[in-house]
Amino acid sequence: MADTPWTGDACSLVEAFRSGERSPSEELTATLAAIDASELNAFSFVDAERGDDDGDGTMESPVRSLVEASRRTRGGADVYARSVGTYTETDTIRLGAGSSLYGGFDEDWRRDRSRRIRIEAAAIGISLDGDGDRHVSAIELTAGAAEPGRRAIGVRVADGETVTIEDSRIVAGTAGDAVSVDAAG
Repeated sequence: MADTPWTGDACSLVEAFRSGERSPSEELTATLAAIDASELNAFSFVDAERGDDDGDGTMESPVRSLVEASRRTRGGADVYARSVGTYTETDTIRLGAGSSLYGGFDEDWRRDRSRRIRIEAAAIGISLDGDGDRHVSAIELTAGAAEPGRRAIGVRVADGETVTIEDSRIVAGTAGDAVSVDAAG
């Protein structure tokens, strides 16, 4: 069995099938294994009701928290979240370059953007870091209160190119109390 997918052209692959050098089922298995191992086209599924942060982040085994899903995203990976209950996140949801967050999925992973996911977030709810076009869609986020002298931010964008926020409601939390400084000290 081939450990890696065919890298030649389609005609030479057909010849490899005919000669018995490769079989279609072995080629499919090698291709699917390469896709699983790839950082390209990665994703993470999140389900606050049925998920487990020890899961692999697939539709069949989603993670429970948005923070865990964001930790698993790599190089443009997207996060898909079921609209059940409330996601209570004590750490910032960090989406790297090219990564997006899509809510509105039902128990069968069909999407309805009018069914927003509810997020009770940290003082900085979502941080979009790095370049690339990003989407935040079908969420209702309320950022938590900030520590004294700090800001509360619903969505923070750093080095973003195009960020589209659609079908969403984002509320920044309460800023932290001012910190007094003793000038005589």
